[in-house]
Amino acid sequence: APVDVDGTTISEAPTSILFTATGTGIGDGEFQRFTVSVGAVPDTGSILLPVVQTYSDGSVSSWTDPTPASGEEPEFPAPTLYITDDAPEGDDHDGATVQTGDGDHADTTAGDASASAYSTGLVVGFLGLGVAAVALVVSGLALARSRTAAGARKKA
Repeated sequence: APVDVDGTTISEAPTSILFTATGTGIGDGEFQRFTVSVGAVPDTGSILLPVVQTYSDGSVSSWTDPTPASGEEPEFPAPTLYITDDAPEGDDHDGATVQTGDGDHADTTAGDASASAYSTGLVVGFLGLGVAAVALVVSGLALARSRTAAGARKKA
């Protein structure tokens, strides 16, 4: 159905995305993240993104079940794009949920845990860099002081 986005009516949109494996593909028990970048999206709350996986042997896995109003997770939950910050608490389907930070652009994340780990890693990395810089300055001062002391002993 046509939607209005910032005064513009959008009546055409892609209805599917096809990812095709290259080389040996994705092996049994392996995980692969697929990133999709989109522009403005309608402020509709959430959009179900059913996924159908077809394997090289011809078998198919369908991740197309919507979460019922009861909130009980179905056996094969469809990933959900949350347009606003209205994602149900704890609704991450083991990385299958796609959430957005605002209504303008979709940001594919596996949830807050990966963003938090990334932020923590950056903080620890910068702290380590700071400690290394202080150690370098202190060792340089110690070296200069020892050379000054050695030069004073030579003159005496």
